Formats: sequence, structure tokens, C-alpha cells
Amino acid sequence: MTTLHQYRWTGFKSCQQKLPLMTDDDTLLIYGDFTEDDQYHFLKAAPKFSHRCFWLHHKPSQHTGIHNIDHQQWLTLITEHDKTHTWK
Repeated sequence: MTTLHQYRWTGFKSCQQKLPLMTDDDTLLIYGDFTEDDQYHFLKAAPKFSHRCFWLHHKPSQHTGIHNIDHQQWLTLITEHDKTHTWK
């Protein structure tokens, strides 16, 4: 079973505490108020993070490793997974 983990961005430290909830086939979607600096910090601070990770954002990223998606792609992610888990 695959799970889409949805996290409303409040900062890397909070996100990092939730990452152990993920299993090998899971995907992470980050939404909310974040900046490109937050995205770069996430990539730099979690270099061994091997899960698929998407950021809900209205503009594409120019940085390798950052995958911005729009609301329609988010709906597609939900249907691709067996379960959805939202972190508080």
C-alpha cells in the first residue's frame, strides 16, 4: 500500500519530526506558505531523503530536485495512492 503524506509547511524542524512516519513507497506533498529558500533548505538538510517529494506551488522550480505541482496534479497524486495521511 502506498500513502500520500500531506504536510502543511510550518518549517523544516516540524517536517523532519514527521518523516519517520513514511515507508519506502510513500510520497510527500508539502503545501502552505513556503519560499524557495525553504525548498533549498529542505533539500540541503535532508540529502538522504529518498521518497518522492512534491511542493504545491503555482510556478515551476528551476532547481533540480524540487518538484512543484499545481492543484490538478495534486488531485492526480491523491488518486495514485491507496491512502492519504495529513500531518498536523
